[in-house]
Amino acid sequence: MKNSSFNIVSRRIYARAWQIALPVSVLVTGLTGGLCITFGGGVLLGKYMGLIPGMIAASLGAALFIIGVSTFFAPGGNTMDKLGFHRLKKADFRLIFLAFLLITLVSVLITAAWGEILDLFHIPYMKEQGLIQLVKGGDSQTVLQLFLLTAAAVPLAEELMFRRCLYELLLPLGGAAAFIGTALIFSVAHGFLLGMPGLFFMGLIFQFLANTTRNLWSSVLCHAFHNALVIACTCLIS
Repeated sequence: MKNSSFNIVSRRIYARAWQIALPVSVLVTGLTGGLCITFGGGVLLGKYMGLIPGMIAASLGAALFIIGVSTFFAPGGNTMDKLGFHRLKKADFRLIFLAFLLITLVSVLITAAWGEILDLFHIPYMKEQGLIQLVKGGDSQTVLQLFLLTAAAVPLAEELMFRRCLYELLLPLGGAAAFIGTALIFSVAHGFLLGMPGLFFMGLIFQFLANTTRNLWSSVLCHAFHNALVIACTCLIS
């Protein structure tokens, strides 16, 4: 009986947030194209539009690229069903709020403990991400642009790339491997040593949200709320 209950819970945690599986070719194209547009496009557009507007355009471009590839090159089905976006229920909002609180509290503790370990072994690291430094030194227009970037464009693009494309690509390795592997790659991809354990924890929670609610909007919103809180707190402190 206990094994049966455990299997039911496991299936729910590792369940896909989407109704339609996408072909591997579409997933690989969407993920690699999205990453190239996010990083390469951000650099190129930043030269002409300015750093932050360029990053906003690149992030939205990456999201649109994945949506377009899924729409036109994956057979059958509604685009929203393919991507895993559905109407949110009241229970989903409660879970999103609880996950947001958990991430806010636990990630701070994890980051603080990890910082102590890095200091103990004299491992050099940046204390703040570059975007946080821009918030502290920026005017109101810069802060508004950073808010749009981190609380809107980035959550949508990253959740499509990691929670949708990468997770399904890793699923043949097993539910647990895909669950942990996606969160691990998500944390490493940010390139912020101090924040990696906290980002890994966030990745686990975001995937848990998407899978248990069967709705990618859940992880997008939780991601957006967290990023918005970081920007708001940075503005208040600085």
